[in-house]
Amino acid sequence: MTLTTAILADQLANSRPLLLNTRGLTLIEMMMSLLLLLLMAGIVYPLLKTSMGLLDGHRLREELLENNRFALRQLVRESRYLQTVYQSGSGLYEVSSLYLLDSDPDEDRVKYRLDSGSLLKSIDTGLGYGSEFAIADHVQAFSATYDSATKTVSFSLTTQWNGQNFVGSGLATIRGP
Repeated sequence: MTLTTAILADQLANSRPLLLNTRGLTLIEMMMSLLLLLLMAGIVYPLLKTSMGLLDGHRLREELLENNRFALRQLVRESRYLQTVYQSGSGLYEVSSLYLLDSDPDEDRVKYRLDSGSLLKSIDTGLGYGSEFAIADHVQAFSATYDSATKTVSFSLTTQWNGQNFVGSGLATIRGP
């Protein structure tokens, strides 16, 4: 044994115990520890609740924006095979496309329109337009512009979420006849 180890062992043997009460915790000590635990939980819980709310909000926003990006990609993909474009100033965009329908383009049309914040799509197979379904939500503005000189269609989709506007755009070069 070295000299320092011998000195430490001697000091430990001759010192009095650190705890005078070696039977356990008293009721007051237990209550104080529970009070401290409750105070810490009261501080941490609102922080966790706020961060979870922010996380959910960001997740919902990203899901909404991804759905709208998907709608733009779908519009671009379907417009590459256009044969005829019918457009009105009220946000209505109708197309005849070989990609979607393989029959007479004068009878078959796909219609996109904006209604109550949803971009709706329906297909007319010559018997009138069928049921509409939403391809994008929270849409504030939708536009489609056909340029016959360059044979391109450009799209713009404006989405609003919590007071912020997000604008997406797409450009389709027509490959059809």
